[in-house]
Amino acid sequence: MPGSLSGLRVVELSRFRAAAMLGMLLADHGAEVVRVPLKSPPLQAAPMWLRGRVRVVLDLQTRADQEALQRLIDAADVIIDDLPAGGWHPRIPHSAVVVRLPVQHSHPVRAGFGELAAAASGLYATPTGLGPQFTPLAVAGWVSALYAALGVCAALLARTRDGRGQVVTVPQADAVVSVLDLIALFTIQAPSRWSPVRWAATPFIRAWQCADDRYVYVHAGMPSHAAGLLDALGLPGLAST
Repeated sequence: MPGSLSGLRVVELSRFRAAAMLGMLLADHGAEVVRVPLKSPPLQAAPMWLRGRVRVVLDLQTRADQEALQRLIDAADVIIDDLPAGGWHPRIPHSAVVVRLPVQHSHPVRAGFGELAAAASGLYATPTGLGPQFTPLAVAGWVSALYAALGVCAALLARTRDGRGQVVTVPQADAVVSVLDLIALFTIQAPSRWSPVRWAATPFIRAWQCADDRYVYVHAGMPSHAAGLLDALGLPGLAST
């Protein structure tokens, strides 16, 4: 059945789960997705993640297949770029939206595993002091793919104004951090007045990335919390203002 993305042409170059999940989401909404699986490392994907698109196998070490991929990309609206750093890369049309899903923002051309992103964001840590707990659920892949799908739609809307594409980069670690608020809701029994809109709109309840790629999670949703934050920052006098 036709969907809201009918007529959209997507080339999915996927090595990891997040890229495959994004291709599935776009295909589910009517996009014409051509999946070009990359050989190394082999994608460990559930069959449902690969549904709804045409699969084209190419050997990007050969000139003929490089040219074949370039023809696909020249006609595409969206490129899901999971290619490894280095080696041959196709030319990207100025009107195309390019999506990348690295582990962390500091390495925008390096894709990564969802488990590494989840560990870097603190998903496996527990607030009870019992030590880390691993989940096999592909949290990083699903959340990253959802955010990337929203970014694609926003970039396509912007393209209607100027005809230019954009690069949509969704670091998987950042995406996972965004769901930790939900974990807090279930573990600390937050007051009902803490609405999701309030949580999303304030800079005082969010994860801030440090220069060394680690994260500081700031949670100062109440006046007393804000005063404590200012005190920790060495700015206690600002609390009275």
